[in-house]
Amino acid sequence: MCDMHLETFEKCIHAVKSVSPTGFAAIKCTALGNPKLLERMSTTIVELRKLFLMFDKSNTGYVTREDFAEAYNKFFTGGSVDSIFDKIDVDHDGKVDYIEWTNGLPIEDLGDLIKLCREKGPLAKVHIHYHINPLLITYSLSPQGGIGCYRG
Repeated sequence: MCDMHLETFEKCIHAVKSVSPTGFAAIKCTALGNPKLLERMSTTIVELRKLFLMFDKSNTGYVTREDFAEAYNKFFTGGSVDSIFDKIDVDHDGKVDYIEWTNGLPIEDLGDLIKLCREKGPLAKVHIHYHINPLLITYSLSPQGGIGCYRG
């Protein structure tokens, strides 16, 4: 689907350059993508936010190592709680805010965590499984990419 719209995308960029060589074009890249994939990604982001709020039981805007361990053991089984927390806690200050949470749990890596769920909840149901995952090469939510940014 993305390749079908590539020509339109290129025409838009060239049209702006023709009008103003230093012009700026805002193009909604998500319109170029697979709608079902984008919908699942959006829902996954919402569910990941809800999971963060469940881990942030004190409503402080961050999750401490202790809060993380308690919530993790409630919702997940197996895995190394400390190593998962350390991966997410990028600045190693002992707490994870929402930005660190989303950067530390990118959509393309959630499968490993979801396998450890005690019960399959909403996040597991919308997660983009291995058979769809190749599409994430193009549409990544990583800090290097961004929704709709090519990363390949």
